[in-house]
Amino acid sequence: MMQKIELEDYYKPLWIEFINRIKGVNIENCPEPHLPIYGEKYLESEYKIAFIGIDGAGEHSMRRFNDYDGYKRIVQEWKEEIDGLDYCYWAWRWNFWRFIFQFLSKFYDISLEEIKAAETEDVQKILKSFVWANALSIERYHITAKSKNVQYENWQKLSEASLVFDKMGNVIQAFQPKIILLLNWNASDQYLPLNLGEPVKFDPIPLWYYHLASTDTHLFCTKHPRSLMSIGYDVVINKIINSINRKKIFRSFPGQTRFDLIRTFVSQMRELGKELNIRFVIEKTNDGGTIQIFDGIDYTFVEDDLYDPLVGLYFYPLGWKNYRIGFSNSITDFYYGICRQNWQSGDPMIIFQKLTPLLNALNEETNDSWPRGKYFDYRNWDKNSDVWREIEDGRLKAKIRLIISNLQSDLNEIDL
Repeated sequence: MMQKIELEDYYKPLWIEFINRIKGVNIENCPEPHLPIYGEKYLESEYKIAFIGIDGAGEHSMRRFNDYDGYKRIVQEWKEEIDGLDYCYWAWRWNFWRFIFQFLSKFYDISLEEIKAAETEDVQKILKSFVWANALSIERYHITAKSKNVQYENWQKLSEASLVFDKMGNVIQAFQPKIILLLNWNASDQYLPLNLGEPVKFDPIPLWYYHLASTDTHLFCTKHPRSLMSIGYDVVINKIINSINRKKIFRSFPGQTRFDLIRTFVSQMRELGKELNIRFVIEKTNDGGTIQIFDGIDYTFVEDDLYDPLVGLYFYPLGWKNYRIGFSNSITDFYYGICRQNWQSGDPMIIFQKLTPLLNALNEETNDSWPRGKYFDYRNWDKNSDVWREIEDGRLKAKIRLIISNLQSDLNEIDL
């Protein structure tokens, strides 16, 4: 457990410098700096995580805090908001906080509904266990200052003076987070630590990773969440949590359970292919139609693409020339059935061939590539904990074995 964070000792000289820099500036209606804060459970948490945004949309005024103790009151007011969980009621409206809530849900393996409700003791502890900071302590001019008729020159002087706060090193030194999520793709070079080196890039997803060896800080940088909506927050969050798991940043954390179970699941599928003497392949088709095939199992591939609807697990029964048995591996849309070996070739299947009872039952949302298919009862794994238990105790493997065996038996007279 960390010792008490002496924010007063840390921020006092920075605040004094800031106040001295703005002497003579008309600060009427100017926004006050947003200083990093932490919840009351942060010190005792095993998982020291800091979330850094662009700036804060404040309703306060610099006039209220224009003295040498002003920083104390700024921090105290925001801490009361965090520790009282009052922020949960307004934060959910903002993309930045939605991303944070979804990250906490995945990291702690607690449903998003429970996180949003904030009713249980465990959830309340989680919601008070992180650091919140912004790369710009003085919010941008158009946020509130412009509408309050603040002269741009006065705002600019205030903003320039506030650069004394705007360094990630302050967050690292004051709070010693193990992980920083910088949700600000355009943070200035001045804000970022020196000697970052080259990032690990998760192309094509906008996510970069750095390891700051001197402080053993793991930094993940991505766009502000409002710019991530087109690809979905879960895609980025999954990549981050998967990376945390792989790098063993923590000895263990609650959310890694699902990654362990995914490993178990794909291992079970490999075993099933051997037991049934069927070739097994993991395949991903990108938006351009290019197919990447992975014979056997590739754990990295499966884990990295949990939320990719273009990923599938495929079994090739002996004697099947044009078709195969497929299982969608997108845990948000679990689907199975008969599908083509080559997506681009052939006419629609089984129009003129014998329709068996089993084949007839596979009739949900079919198309030329998946002429016969059906959704599992638990179409969305994230919202159904039963599937994870079924992986753990082997029931899902048994279900898939039965599906494959029945299809092979029922379709043995059809030329596939």
